[in-house]
Amino acid sequence: MSTALPALPPARSAQARGTAHRLAAAQSLLRQVEQHHGVTHHASTPPDDRYALAPPLHTLMGTHLAPGGVYVITGSATALCAALIAPSQRGAIIAILGAPHLNMLAAHEIGVNTSALVLVTDPGDQAPTLAATCLDSAHITVIGSHAALTETDRRNLHARARERGHTILATSPWPGAHTALTLDNPTWQGPDIGRYHLNTATWRATAHTRGPARRGALHTHNATLTMPPDLHEPRRHLTVVP
Repeated sequence: MSTALPALPPARSAQARGTAHRLAAAQSLLRQVEQHHGVTHHASTPPDDRYALAPPLHTLMGTHLAPGGVYVITGSATALCAALIAPSQRGAIIAILGAPHLNMLAAHEIGVNTSALVLVTDPGDQAPTLAATCLDSAHITVIGSHAALTETDRRNLHARARERGHTILATSPWPGAHTALTLDNPTWQGPDIGRYHLNTATWRATAHTRGPARRGALHTHNATLTMPPDLHEPRRHLTVVP
């Protein structure tokens, strides 16, 4: 007695295989175009925690830095360091180029994992080359005012950040930045106006955020940013009051 074998599904036709190949190629090209134009996440893709921001900065800068994006923070080294707390604790490699005003001891005391940092305090005339090298390997590259860059250099570095999926955090104006956070009008509270023991420090904060499109409209948000009550207590959070 013989047993009939189950029928095998028909082989995929050459036309079907060709369609699948073209679809895969189109999807790959779409991802490349999106990355080139600064669109690096789809709604179904969870954000990378190596680019996370501390909750009090969410109102001003969003929950995460966008890979391939450029962000600017001016007026407060403390706020700049605060933006590095979560990434440094969650596995990000962070390069700091041409920003000698950043105090690494103070950064450590507010919670930055300084072992994740690569420092180049004085890049000299090699700033464009060193910045490009940093963007190749570091998740976040902080570019300070001591890094002498031309407008062409900035455009090229922004394009490189998009290609690598890494982020630039600048301390001076940068054309096309996703968010530019400006802090001014600081007030200090504590004995002798905080000169010997700082209780709180508050800045007026203004964030200009560009829309999803690369040349989208700018949206402005104003708030008050307050420093933690004790700088020497690590991992305390900043607070934002609209």
